[in-house]
Amino acid sequence: MAAVFPLDTTKPWTFNGVTYEYDATEDRWFVISTNKTDFVDDTLEELTRGLDITNTVIDQEIENRSNLLNAAAGKNNEQDERLNEIDDKLDLIAGNIGVLDFAGLFTYFTLVTAETCALAFQECVAAADGDLTTIQACTQEQARCNNNITTEIPNGQFTSDAILYADVEYLRVSNTTLGGEEYDWVSLIEPGDYIELVEQSLRDTALFEVLTDARSDSENIRVQFVRQTALGDSGFNEGETYAVRIFKEERGLDLNAADARYVTRPYTVLFSDDPPTLGDAFTGQLQNGELWFDTNTLEMFVWNNNAWVAISPPPSQNIVVNEALSDIEALKAKPEITSSTTAPVNPKQGDLWFNPSTLKFAFYTAGAWINPDQS
Repeated sequence: MAAVFPLDTTKPWTFNGVTYEYDATEDRWFVISTNKTDFVDDTLEELTRGLDITNTVIDQEIENRSNLLNAAAGKNNEQDERLNEIDDKLDLIAGNIGVLDFAGLFTYFTLVTAETCALAFQECVAAADGDLTTIQACTQEQARCNNNITTEIPNGQFTSDAILYADVEYLRVSNTTLGGEEYDWVSLIEPGDYIELVEQSLRDTALFEVLTDARSDSENIRVQFVRQTALGDSGFNEGETYAVRIFKEERGLDLNAADARYVTRPYTVLFSDDPPTLGDAFTGQLQNGELWFDTNTLEMFVWNNNAWVAISPPPSQNIVVNEALSDIEALKAKPEITSSTTAPVNPKQGDLWFNPSTLKFAFYTAGAWINPDQS
């Protein structure tokens, strides 16, 4: 029921437990007291509890959203790391794209298989010539050999099914180079590609054509021998380091040009004050025939049999020689004294001639011998 304020405004008025007083200045009634305090307090308490519940729900929602955001950020970080890793690999591959697509250094180790163990056993038995003790030792050695059969390729290493280049039918190469770079051979190698192996000490170079897709046999890359430079022993040895290089079929490989590369390698002149320790080849190995110009002494050297050998005298020495030659010419230009009964041959300006038969001196000037006693 709505309150109807009285017309008499001179005294307070109470309605439903609330007392009002009229303010003539503002021309309106104001509440001056009430007995509804408990009711108001109860209502405020209910509102406070409602706000607490609402705040709890809001806090939980904020926490849930924060967890979701953190999870999403973590996922993004993982994706970013993966993308960075992929970018690094792409940069590594892109840096090697050209005629030469991929390269890396690997150390050779001897492959141990059941076949090689059986072959070694047969050779051992044949050499035993019926001696039972020796044959028993051969059997024990075969057991040790079988225990060492190669199952995994260590990082930075590679192996083959044969020692001589011309006999190799498959290669097994680690996905990680000696320098720590990673290559996925399964994805990179395809039939028709070429694998080139360059030994770093003896300078042997062998070229193989890939016959089967590495994805069909991830353990063995089947190859066919193409050719070699035969600068060394034409075969693999335990512990030798090779540069393994891949030429992609779609980029083409001119075998005639490859032959020329095997024989003559392009070098540039190295300029430095100190003797270079790295060559111009991609492996950094110094090779016979490389040139170094010493910018300190202005002298040219050639790398020959593991040493820098001077191929021309330094200009400073040329200067000394030239100065000596100039001094000799200057000495030659000075007047000479000749004693003879006949006039000297090919005289020069200022030369003196003493004639012992006449006991007179003459000097050469203006193309004639002049007697100083004459006017």
